[in-house]
Parts: sequence; C-alpha cells; structure tokens
Amino acid sequence: MIPRKVTKTHVIKEYTIPEGHLMMLSPYWSHRDPQRFPDPERFNPDRWLSCDLDKNQFINDFVGFKGGRYQCPGRWGKSLCHVPNAMQLCKYHLIKISVRM
Repeated sequence: MIPRKVTKTHVIKEYTIPEGHLMMLSPYWSHRDPQRFPDPERFNPDRWLSCDLDKNQFINDFVGFKGGRYQCPGRWGKSLCHVPNAMQLCKYHLIKISVRM
C-alpha cells in the first residue's frame, strides 16, 4: 500500500475525498487491472521492452517503482550504503606507506 495525502478535494463517482485526508494506492490491484495491463496474470516479459531503466521510464500506469519523487527508495539504497564510510574517511588524513618484507 502506498499512502498519499489529498492536497485538493476530489469527487470520484459518488464519493467526495476531502483535502487533507489520506488515500491508499494498492500496486497489487492496480497492476491486475486488465484495462491497464492486458492479461495481467500471464507472465509476459516482452511487455517491458518499451521501458528505459537508465532514464527511469516504465510502462504507463506502473506504480511499483515509479520515478520522480515517488521512486522506490531501494533503488538508491546501494549508493547510500557508502555515505557513512565516506564520512568517516573524511575525518582522517590518509598516507600511503610501503611495507617491505
């Protein structure tokens, strides 16, 4: 589930969603909507051929790892693991030593 705060009052069918309320999006159900993903239960890797992962462009209506400010935080996790180590190394003056045996 992906929570989002409603920034402006919306009416969807007979429901009014007031500003400030919390909405929840379910990628599980969104990705199984046959209008958005034809034959959603069939394994079809070819449906991803139009994606460009380097540019963070996915299939329309795909929300699991969306780009921009709603991107999956795990995508950058590998890079963030190095930040604490780099910060520690900045505290020291490293010099090269040679060890002769």
